[in-house]
This record gives sequence, structure tokens and C-alpha cells, in this order.
Amino acid sequence: MDHHKGSFPRVAISRIWREMISVFAAMQGPLVVAAYADGDDQGCWDLARDQYGCHDRMMSLSSIRGVIAQVFSRDAAVGVVPVPVNDGSVDCWWRSLCVADAPRVVQRLPFVNGSNARNGAIDAFAVSHVLLDDSGDDRSLIVIETSEQMHQDTLRTLLEKAGLSAESIVSRHEDVWVHLADVAGFLTTDGPELKMLEGEEAILRACSIGGYAVPVTDTESGA
Repeated sequence: MDHHKGSFPRVAISRIWREMISVFAAMQGPLVVAAYADGDDQGCWDLARDQYGCHDRMMSLSSIRGVIAQVFSRDAAVGVVPVPVNDGSVDCWWRSLCVADAPRVVQRLPFVNGSNARNGAIDAFAVSHVLLDDSGDDRSLIVIETSEQMHQDTLRTLLEKAGLSAESIVSRHEDVWVHLADVAGFLTTDGPELKMLEGEEAILRACSIGGYAVPVTDTESGA
């Protein structure tokens, strides 16, 4: 978009480009996108349709874990699920990505503002088996397990000791406390930062479950 200087809306250019990509992908073979949708909560479906175009086959599931399972089994190439927040409304699906050969979070939606999502301003993660590349402006997602409840300020301090800066932390309790940290930078699954975190006595496990290129800002998109 940096080369566009005319009055034609940049958001519209992005939308046309995404539709072209979806057609080219469909010509190469079937691409199935699974999206979470339950009752009036249709935001992930709308974001998925905006991002992946009208030529990809889509399925909706009322269970977030069901969406993840479709990607695990490769019955879906991409799964779109809500970004979790600290209100207890979303189950701890991200813990299921801490296993060998699991799919990973690869994108945050909307990548360019201007979505038609009926639920207003929502955010979603796209989960897939595709490999992530360093875009030069990335954020990464880390799952941290602790046996005891831990204040977020303490977690942020431990992350900072490992050279990581957290924008947000979401915590849930299952058999242990499971925290999802959104940190700046591009991390690999075997990065030294994770080893440093696991060296902390309070931390049982730390693993990377993917990340995303930082979405386009309103200023950059002309929104």
C-alpha cells in the first residue's frame, strides 16, 4: 500500500487483493476455512470471510475447540477463533497447541481495518499448520504454566528477565494455571527466551504457539 498515492480507498484495494488471492488458492486445490460461530456471535465468521474471500469453502462450528480440532486433523487449512480476554468467556484452547505437530497461530484479524463483522470491533486469531516467517514487525504468543496462581505483574517481570515485553496476559485455571502472553518480537519454538523462562522455579513449562505480523494501522490503511 505504500506505493498507492491516488484517492481510491486503500481498504478497498486490500479487499480486492484478498479476493484475488482466494481465487488463486482455490484454483490450486480445495482450501477449507473453519470459523467459530455461535448464535448471534458471528464475528469470527465475518472476519474469516473478509480475510480469505468468497471462493474458499467455509464451515462454522459453535465450539472453539471444535475449530482447533478441524485444523489439527487437517480437515480445515485454517481455523478462526476469538482472541481470548480476561473475562472468563473463552476456554483455554491455546494450551492444546503445546504439543508436537500442533498447528500454530499465524495471523491476527482483521489485518486491515474495514471489516464487515456484525459484532462490531472484534479480534480473532487464525490457526494453521503453515510455517511462520519473520516479517520484521511481529508479535509472538507464549503459553506459560504455573502450579500456583501468579499475579500478572510477577509474570511480566519474569518475561522481562527473559528479554520479552508483554502487551497482554490472559490466565485460566485447569489442573494448573495456564497463561497466554502476547509479547513483542518473533520467537521460534526452541528460542533461548523460552529456556530462560523454564529455568524459573515458579514456571512449569513455557512454549511458543505461534504469532502474527502486526496488523496494518488505520493511518497506514487510510481508514
